[in-house]
Amino acid sequence: MSTVTSNPAPWSAWRWLIPVGVALFLLAAGLFCLGAQYWVPASLKIDPSKFHGLNVQPWGLFVYQAAPFLFGGCAGIIGGILFLASRRRAARETILRTAFGLFALAVGVAGWVTNFALVFFPEASYQRTTDYTGAPQPAPLAYVLMSCGVWLLCLALLMLAVLFVVPRRWRHQWSEAGDGAHQNVRTDRGPSADRGLVFGVVVMAVSVFVLFAPYMFPMSTGVQTVQTADGGTYSQQAWAALAQGLLIPLMLAGMIVLSWACIRLAVTPRPVSV
Repeated sequence: MSTVTSNPAPWSAWRWLIPVGVALFLLAAGLFCLGAQYWVPASLKIDPSKFHGLNVQPWGLFVYQAAPFLFGGCAGIIGGILFLASRRRAARETILRTAFGLFALAVGVAGWVTNFALVFFPEASYQRTTDYTGAPQPAPLAYVLMSCGVWLLCLALLMLAVLFVVPRRWRHQWSEAGDGAHQNVRTDRGPSADRGLVFGVVVMAVSVFVLFAPYMFPMSTGVQTVQTADGGTYSQQAWAALAQGLLIPLMLAGMIVLSWACIRLAVTPRPVSV
């Protein structure tokens, strides 16, 4: 026999379909911004006569800079829905927290691949064109993808921080009568500032490591020649130099969590012993 404490009223369909629809729209908009210069030839053309004779840069060459923020908004909405839904019902808390963690890891993998796109997609790191007319050409795809890496990694770290800092809301409690009955009791535990300090300090320590990696491992900062599958060759930096590409997301996420933990410690009342 088991009983569960009263759960909040279920979300109506329109309440969760609206944010999901917005997330899908942001995803589609991000993909369009990322690939406009490859899919829309008109995005690389500009008529100077419409801009007082000035040679303005075609919009397709810079609109991709909005893509990481659109992707971040999409991932943030989906992650937020999963996490908040996990705190509504005891029966679904474990599976939804797990789904939230896996989603955060997926965002992190996407950020890792795009941040090091030059390593994963060497063939897409240079332009292949026979157009000598001087017309604008699409930027190499690897460089376009790299614009998303830092922000997706930062978002993934912040999502993992939420999972680590915010404890489970429901606690499994057995009956004191010993009759096998149990219930899921809602707790009032809030985010843990102590865990926030631990997470922030660890991430900041890793950021310091990647910052000074070229100095600690100078023999791993050279340039390597790698051969591609089609027989071409290209130069690639060694891991110690590439590690510095993780500095911004690590330091940004670590500093945000560490600052939050310090503020929470300062404003949270502490029990006073008499």
